[in-house]
Amino acid sequence: MVPDSVDSTANMEATTISFALFPCALSLWVCSYYCCKCSPYFTFYYPNGVCDACVPPAAANAANPAYTSGTSTYSWTCAPGYYGTPVSRTCSNANGAWSGSPITCTACAAPGQPTNGVVSKPAADTWSYTCNAGYFNPSGSTTLSLRCDTSSGALSPGGSVTCSACNYDGAGAGYYCTGSDTRRPCPGGTFGSVGATLTSPACSGTCLAGE
Repeated sequence: MVPDSVDSTANMEATTISFALFPCALSLWVCSYYCCKCSPYFTFYYPNGVCDACVPPAAANAANPAYTSGTSTYSWTCAPGYYGTPVSRTCSNANGAWSGSPITCTACAAPGQPTNGVVSKPAADTWSYTCNAGYFNPSGSTTLSLRCDTSSGALSPGGSVTCSACNYDGAGAGYYCTGSDTRRPCPGGTFGSVGATLTSPACSGTCLAGE
């Protein structure tokens, strides 16, 4: 639980000013951080005379750190689906100012859609290539997943999917392509018509007796 404010008497220590010693617990009305200062991990607010916890400020589209008692330095990274340089910031126990600048998180760029294929987004930081039914990737897997790096924005692994018609090389008769798998031969007892775009194991139909 994050405290809204904390009693000054518990988190202040007195320091000398001129020739007098001001006990913070007894003389809050004369206190600023020139005569009283907060204990580490708290920050002084004048003229209220209270020490508030150093609560890390939230940044947009970031993985924001949670408040931790006894901590004044926090780190921020970008949330999945966004990228930016991680930052570390420290809260001043004199005036509540945070060092450095807030993290800037930019949305990861989605990959382009392949011809005769689709791009889906199964997770905030992940995209998947798949070919349309009747097509497949002759040079590799028909399905490829890419993930965005939260620091650089780069998608890995690199590359894309090339979707070719199931009969692109003239061998389509007798083969079918679901779009999410490699090219496969029609099952026994079925046939594939020449020039047909076959998308399922049913192919062009069942062979008839005598054919």
